[in-house]
Amino acid sequence: MGRSSYQNITTRPCVFLPVTIYYSQRLEKRNRPLSRIGSGIHGWPPVRRRIVTSVLNNIIPALISAAFAAVYAAPSISVVPWNGHAAAYTLTFDDGHSTQLEHAIPILDSYELAASFYLISASLPGHEQEWKDAAAAGHEIGNHTATHTNLDSIPSDSVTKEVVGFKDTLEQILEVDITTFVFPYFAGSGAAIPTVASAHFMARGQFGDSPISWESDADWMELPATVANTNVPLSQYRAWIDNAAAQSGWGLLCVHGFDGETCCSIEPDMLDDICAYLVQKNIWVAPMSVIGSYRLAKPILESAPALEDADGITYSWDIPDNFPLSVPVLVELSVPSGLAVVQANHVIAAEPDGTYRIDFAAGEMKLSDPGTGRRPGARPYRPRARVPHSEERLFSVDGARVDAGDISAGVYVRRYAGGRAQLKVRGVK
Repeated sequence: MGRSSYQNITTRPCVFLPVTIYYSQRLEKRNRPLSRIGSGIHGWPPVRRRIVTSVLNNIIPALISAAFAAVYAAPSISVVPWNGHAAAYTLTFDDGHSTQLEHAIPILDSYELAASFYLISASLPGHEQEWKDAAAAGHEIGNHTATHTNLDSIPSDSVTKEVVGFKDTLEQILEVDITTFVFPYFAGSGAAIPTVASAHFMARGQFGDSPISWESDADWMELPATVANTNVPLSQYRAWIDNAAAQSGWGLLCVHGFDGETCCSIEPDMLDDICAYLVQKNIWVAPMSVIGSYRLAKPILESAPALEDADGITYSWDIPDNFPLSVPVLVELSVPSGLAVVQANHVIAAEPDGTYRIDFAAGEMKLSDPGTGRRPGARPYRPRARVPHSEERLFSVDGARVDAGDISAGVYVRRYAGGRAQLKVRGVK
């Protein structure tokens, strides 16, 4: 990124100092310090000369900087809570029972809702294509260990095989990215947490009905969830949802099987009623990886440093390890007149309400002249995820085959709209 030699501003406010620059460059050419702009200063007593020199060299430039900071301060980024909804909710399904394919996914799809499914090795045989189809429809596939063992009861090398090894297996067989984890038996408080955290950015790990706050931090490796059961009435499920809405928070529900086949089961009709109530309440329902990455992006974006250069104002931020490849985030931003929001050399069009949907996974955003961010005839940019250069079998969003050598910054994965991931990278063998 090019910038003038006099500019090295890495934190907000972003300041442009024309007066200071003018005097410093003018005096530099004359090989004179700033303190020598007073012609009679050298005849003054030493004490007076030191005072005046300090004022000229330190206090006046500071005052000028503060004055221009107020005029040229970079607009702050504000993340819209829960993607524009009053609250958020994630339905999680553990163990990968075949009844989840039979009952849960059709019900969720009928309401255009996406959920998270946490698989074990026994979930896969004979159902690989069905789980691939579920991922392609926008549902998340997550890691629940290979053999559903209590990680606190096995040695560390076995923990690595159960967690990291099985993540690799899922990604290879189902051709998906695994970014979140669920601890078997809600045993998420032991020595296994560092291993889980090394391969996932978030995990569900304990019982609890307290929603995750939009403002306060949480233990992202031990997120709490309420638990379904056949003896839980609809009124209780509604109360949990209402509690999340009342606190403007994010609630999670854990479900295992259906029709009493295992613990934490639910009836298909009950799941249908829960989905209907979530839609009625206008709560954002999405997988754990989607809502979780959105929530974690909030403090990072809102504190992102801004740098002014010849092209405009650039915000940049670090992306946490094991994050999803695409993290669309809705932000409020007062864009100065004559500038546009630009990512990956594409202009991002404002939403109808004046907000902007940016891609956190891009790691950078510019406010610049629209002419520098749009190729002739290009449509306004809509965020999509980065694609690794190592991927060999890729398709563009319109279904055309793309060679790995033609991938630049990456524009090929899941597109997010209305709370669902609609398109996903696909491979062919």
